Amino acid sequence: LHPIATEPVSWIGGRTDVLACTFILLSANCIILFKKEHSYWYVALSALFMSLGFLTKEVAIAFLPGAFLLMHTPLNPAAETVPEQGTSSQGLLQRYRNLFFLLSGSGAILLFSLLRHFAFESNNGRIVATVTFIQSDIIRAGLIFLQALGFYVKKIFFPFPLNFAITELDPLYELLGVPVVVLCFLIISKRSKVSALFMTGIFLILPSFIIAFGQIAWTSFA
Repeated sequence: LHPIATEPVSWIGGRTDVLACTFILLSANCIILFKKEHSYWYVALSALFMSLGFLTKEVAIAFLPGAFLLMHTPLNPAAETVPEQGTSSQGLLQRYRNLFFLLSGSGAILLFSLLRHFAFESNNGRIVATVTFIQSDIIRAGLIFLQALGFYVKKIFFPFPLNFAITELDPLYELLGVPVVVLCFLIISKRSKVSALFMTGIFLILPSFIIAFGQIAWTSFA
């Protein structure tokens, strides 16, 4: 129902958004199911769906930090509190789970990277120019980041004007971006399932900020 969501649905070029979203949601659900049932098959399925999401639309890689938060956030903090006595076996099990998750995630990235390497004969783009632009003036890049963050967060609650692409950013969005950054740190500190899901959403919009630097068009970047 949100106006921003109409473009990926009604525009044929946006079909990758819907498909990548499906795979990422499946991957996130598998992580949550793993934390509930402790079956490693769910981690393998999560990595598989993650890989399919990456291959559908590369910016889905922004899900990785969200997956990390989901994996390390207790679904029920009271129930998952480890008692002081007898923590060695539980701590060791948790390490094995983290290691297995890390290997699965790395495998997903490796599979994506190899397939992408063989699919493209060249990788010439403007991303390098964007990185150079950021490095040349970090302060200005930080201000543009705050503007983009404020712009997109505002879009969630007040989507007008109905354009998703960044054509021009009002410097006043910086004032909105600062409290949003502070809010994100506060939300992360809560360490709850809701906070992890919220931050996953924030991570997934971060790749679009690259367009705000004006060095690359969205189509070639995506």
